[in-house]
Amino acid sequence: MVGRREAAESILDEMKELSRSTYLPPFWFALVYCTLGETDQALGWLERAVEERDPTVSLLKPEPTFHVLRADPRYQALLQRLRLAP
Repeated sequence: MVGRREAAESILDEMKELSRSTYLPPFWFALVYCTLGETDQALGWLERAVEERDPTVSLLKPEPTFHVLRADPRYQALLQRLRLAP
């Protein structure tokens, strides 16, 4: 979504609206927030994904979108909690 912030924000708005009537995994919200460069929001949604036992959280480590979070201690702590850390 590089250079397409408006498109990512629009997707996020649609997801928020849809989530009022349908369950959307928190992991998906984390992906969009990470794409927008909003790391605190992304990590918050990842934390929620872990708490809710969102099965898509198993994709946390291999998902390239989260590469920007790799140096963040909160991200590393999530990997350790999920037993995905080396």
